[in-house]
Amino acid sequence: MYFKDIKLAKCDNYIDKHRYIITSSLGRPAMHAIIIDSTTPENRKEVYALDYWLVNLSMAIGAALGGLLYLNHQIELFALLTITSIILPIAYKIWLIDEHTHTLQKRYENVFIDLFQNYKVAFQDLPFVKVVVGSMFIFSAEFTLNSYIGVRLAETFKSVQIGAFELVGVRMLSILNIENMLLVVCFTFLINKFTDRFSKQKVLLIGLIIYSIGYITVTSANTWYILILFNLIATTGELIYSPVRNAEQANMIPTDKRGSYSAFSNISFSGADLIARSTIIIGAFLIPTMMSVYIGIILMIGIFFVYTGLFINQAVTINKKIKITD
Repeated sequence: MYFKDIKLAKCDNYIDKHRYIITSSLGRPAMHAIIIDSTTPENRKEVYALDYWLVNLSMAIGAALGGLLYLNHQIELFALLTITSIILPIAYKIWLIDEHTHTLQKRYENVFIDLFQNYKVAFQDLPFVKVVVGSMFIFSAEFTLNSYIGVRLAETFKSVQIGAFELVGVRMLSILNIENMLLVVCFTFLINKFTDRFSKQKVLLIGLIIYSIGYITVTSANTWYILILFNLIATTGELIYSPVRNAEQANMIPTDKRGSYSAFSNISFSGADLIARSTIIIGAFLIPTMMSVYIGIILMIGIFFVYTGLFINQAVTINKKIKITD
């Protein structure tokens, strides 16, 4: 009976987790579409930088509250989460104003055919598909931090004694996550302001290269100071490229298809999570240095797709329009 209860509890946790994923995925595309509708190409980069900062700040606050309250104040913690979850939709209803008046007209009697035709446009937009697929490969490197890298550190990281504090693999992973969030919270706007003086193509490419160097090294490194240093490098690269990628991807979306395109772009996150989880299986057959090579190949493919999707295809389209006009 004991093991049966454990299995049922795990099953309930699995179902609850996927309920959360499904319900949150329903609202995310609409929120992204509202952000795009409420911004212009000129201020979109700054807005996405702010969004990126707020997301990471909320994660830092949530992690801190969870760590402080979970053991001895679970009731207070869950009550706080419940109140927050109730307040959010009420706040959206009161203060969130959607001035976008264009609605998709029904073209077919069957709603599923209508839905498929609506998403078919996004699938046929090759530059946008390249950006989504490329982003999936790029995000997967970051997601491996809490999958393959976390498992590797727990198994192979040699503990370090710092006074009375013993730094083991699990704690090392926590330090890397905390470092990531603190860097984002403290330096997002500073780096964003610094990169404004350079062209977006250079900023994107340099940011992705720095990001790749960081995560390729973290994938196989096993020394605490190297892990901290290259995690800092990876996060810096993310801070450089992320606002540009988000803004330029948003600029590619047609006005009347923003919901569909935003929903399609969520494949980047779910696909990246799948790739990251698969690295645990692949890591059972490859040594850490070969896993760094594997992540490097994935990142190179991702950089190629994102860069060509955002800039090369746009340049070709502009040149074609100029020739047609002439």
